[in-house]
Amino acid sequence: MTTSTPPKEYKPQGLWRYAQHYDDYALVQNWAGEKLMGFCEAKHACRILDIGCGTGSFTVRLKERYPSAPLTALDISAQVLALARKKLMNYSDVDYSLEDIEQTSFSHSFDLMASNVSLQWVKDFDALIRRLKRALASSGEVVFSTFGPGTFLELQRALEDVFGRESLISAARFLSEEALRGTLQKHFTRVFIKRHWVSQEYANLTELLRSIKYTGAQGSPRGVPLFWTPETLGAIENVYRKNIAQNPAIHNKAGSFYATYEVLLCRVKGPRG
Repeated sequence: MTTSTPPKEYKPQGLWRYAQHYDDYALVQNWAGEKLMGFCEAKHACRILDIGCGTGSFTVRLKERYPSAPLTALDISAQVLALARKKLMNYSDVDYSLEDIEQTSFSHSFDLMASNVSLQWVKDFDALIRRLKRALASSGEVVFSTFGPGTFLELQRALEDVFGRESLISAARFLSEEALRGTLQKHFTRVFIKRHWVSQEYANLTELLRSIKYTGAQGSPRGVPLFWTPETLGAIENVYRKNIAQNPAIHNKAGSFYATYEVLLCRVKGPRG
């Protein structure tokens, strides 16, 4: 197993400052990884790239399904790569790459590229897809899951009600299904997208915010104060509970406190040009 060395000016992203807590709170992320494996059509793979591998939970799923395929686990954080290495210590054909997927280049091609809920963070999605297409084998497949802009919609509405103005949370800026499809169809002949709405229950607002903090799922607001007093937290939770009581998720029991995640599964084949 090897680890590539990034440039000296490289700095791990703040997204992973709580990496040691991630697995305790990544319930929806793990659910998405399970669904993504079922969405993947590749019967076998010769070389695999896991983009934004994080702590390695999805990477383990890939190795269990394709045990004989060499795999590159890529992430921008040395801290999470260390955690992934521990989970994958029984596999000798995993290469750990400390790189930014938007800047790295590859010396060989992959016939399966996969990513579980990480591509929503890229700055230029179109440029990333062009980069992946160049490194994809002609008969290869790219599969990924990502959060859509409907993620944490209840939190978005509660913040707007409490603060009386638009307070767009970071998740609201994630790419929509339509935007993803438009970009992917520019570069691939076969594009498949499936949307899931997932409601995850929490004890209260504090537990939801803790989950967001430790998973980096991003419900942090813009246009509102970043630090809330207990009184403000209480006001937000009261409005939040009132809103969901008026519009309950079908599969959540009455009186529960939940947050909605929009999970988009994407699969592409047939590179254009």
